[in-house]
Amino acid sequence: MRYNRPRLLTPPREEEEVYPYRRAWGSIIREIGILTVMSAVFYAIGWVGITIPERIHAPMNYILPFVPVGLWFYFSAWRESRVLEPRRQLLAVMLVSGLVANGLGVPFINALNPTEWLASASSFERIFGYMLTVGLVQQGLVYMVLRVILWQDGFRNRWDTLAYASAAAVGYATVTNLHLITAGVISPDVLALRIYTNVVIHYASCVILAYGLSELRFNPKVFFIMPMAMLVSALVTGAIISIRATLTNSGFVLGVGGTRPLFGFAFSLGVVVVVFLLTAFFFNHAERREREASEGN
Repeated sequence: MRYNRPRLLTPPREEEEVYPYRRAWGSIIREIGILTVMSAVFYAIGWVGITIPERIHAPMNYILPFVPVGLWFYFSAWRESRVLEPRRQLLAVMLVSGLVANGLGVPFINALNPTEWLASASSFERIFGYMLTVGLVQQGLVYMVLRVILWQDGFRNRWDTLAYASAAAVGYATVTNLHLITAGVISPDVLALRIYTNVVIHYASCVILAYGLSELRFNPKVFFIMPMAMLVSALVTGAIISIRATLTNSGFVLGVGGTRPLFGFAFSLGVVVVVFLLTAFFFNHAERREREASEGN
């Protein structure tokens, strides 16, 4: 007589909690990382002396400004649509930021023409000059876009401010990159490095602005953080523009000649890495502080 072995009943495994939002930092790091590699390849092309045929300069120059927004569409917008609770106004923020940049930001900065009257200024004067013109204009317009579109019900948590700020950054940066080619067709390897600098400026500044917005929205008692974040983001813009130009255009930098674009490229990369690390620390600290406060209650 055969006996069936009794089945051991085991409790079902508790399902791992599914994170309902897209992780904004992961998308930002991938976008900047790929753009960094691409820019390094273009730098290497120029450094080894490979000449890009002139007949493809114009097509490449019209494609390159759209590479950052293409990366954003894949790593941010498309992946956003695949999570449980997507941020539904990302595309609107990106498009409106680009329109505001084209209609207000770029024309206003061109009218100010800070490059001309800061040409003979000292290093500190150039940094603060670009901060008070380019930096404050760009970050002020981005703040207005985010505040008008999202303030009522767009920010559900702190990370929403980061996701939307990066969308504003890529929209604004795409317009400024397109304006680089309106003055004439330049070599794609030169254009790629200038595009990289523009994107780095906007991403670095906007993540700082995102932290200020998150404090203003979720910790409004500390009201001074938002204006401080605005000033710091504008200062980062002024510093990158001024110092990178000095490193790139100086004939003899740190005892080494002939590698001027590399110093500007490395400086831009170094700034964005430091800004990302510091801002991520402040975001995590703020979130941990709120979690501990809620558990204490």
